[in-house]
Amino acid sequence: MVVAMVLIFAVAPPRALACQQAPRTATGGGGIALVRELTIGADQEGPEYEFVAISKTAATHSGSVFVAAYDGSAVQIRRYDASGHFRGTVGRAGAGPGEYQSVDGMAVIGDSVLVVYDKRNGRASLFDTTGGYRSSFRVSGGNFWHKFFAAFSDGTIGVRARVVAAGQAAGEVRSLYVRHRLNGAIVDSISVPPEEEGGVATAGPSFGVRWAFPSTTVFALLPRGGIATAHTSRYRIEVVPAAGRPFTIVRDATPIPLESGEREEWEELVRGSNAIAPPERRVTIPREKPIIRDLLADAEGRIWVDLYTRGTRAAGAASVRRPTLFWSEHNAYDVFDERGGYLGRIDLAPHSRLVAVLGNRVWVSEHTEEGFYVLVRYRMSVSPVR
Repeated sequence: MVVAMVLIFAVAPPRALACQQAPRTATGGGGIALVRELTIGADQEGPEYEFVAISKTAATHSGSVFVAAYDGSAVQIRRYDASGHFRGTVGRAGAGPGEYQSVDGMAVIGDSVLVVYDKRNGRASLFDTTGGYRSSFRVSGGNFWHKFFAAFSDGTIGVRARVVAAGQAAGEVRSLYVRHRLNGAIVDSISVPPEEEGGVATAGPSFGVRWAFPSTTVFALLPRGGIATAHTSRYRIEVVPAAGRPFTIVRDATPIPLESGEREEWEELVRGSNAIAPPERRVTIPREKPIIRDLLADAEGRIWVDLYTRGTRAAGAASVRRPTLFWSEHNAYDVFDERGGYLGRIDLAPHSRLVAVLGNRVWVSEHTEEGFYVLVRYRMSVSPVR
């Protein structure tokens, strides 16, 4: 497959009310079950409970949560308690102390400090968990589509920066994370594997913005140090922890074919850009999807494998201008413990995406047919592996 950078923001709207559908789970060895605990934005009234879009989300062990949401004109960080009640905003839009122009990363450190990485202002700002501003320090990062920011269990944070290396291949992205203490002091840097820049960038309610079909290396930084890496084309994950022996996770996986009509819609989406792109930048839509879309790691060191799934087609609408992608996939994850033991699989409801995991709580953004989002907190239980 030829990989190239093509931006496509054309996805048909969902038909079903996602917040009425429970996640589907499949087990293997052990099993994972999600039980809905709380929904923010479903029955509450007022603009503070309305989400045009949900961006970064950071949770605390008490069950409260910070949400970077768009209020229609700018990003706004909102604070909700463990019962889902709105408790105020954190900072505001701008360039002054305690202000931000973008929220490109957010984490709660030690359940006492909220760190907000603001790429546009080139800094990280610190707030207490009641929303009070503390301090900020300058950081510089590169231009990426995702994974700008990382938080580690020792209280440090990492900001991703590009690296230009001699002999670097065209379309290859090299980067590292510069790790900082919360006073701004640089600790060290963490290199990540080279990635191939390309694929088709799509935007939709179930996933935000992400790449489709890239043949590349994906990674997840482990919270206690170390890294997990995999190639999208095979189910083989190399895990190198900061302490302990490296290990490999391997599972049987069969590539999923693009359904009849699904591939044709993808080809129609890229036809216009391919017509004006040089040969080396044209996109070829594959007949089979890669195995792995991405890797994630939570604060407990569990590894979440973001999987490609079968596409389903939504009914067309005359008001939607073509070319439009009416096919979508639900989000699914295989989950492993920090030693590589398989815990089970989570299949989220259509038009839902994972936004945060902390302890046994899972936060999911769900999209409704009215065009709004709700934030749902689930309690996760894991059955022993038999």
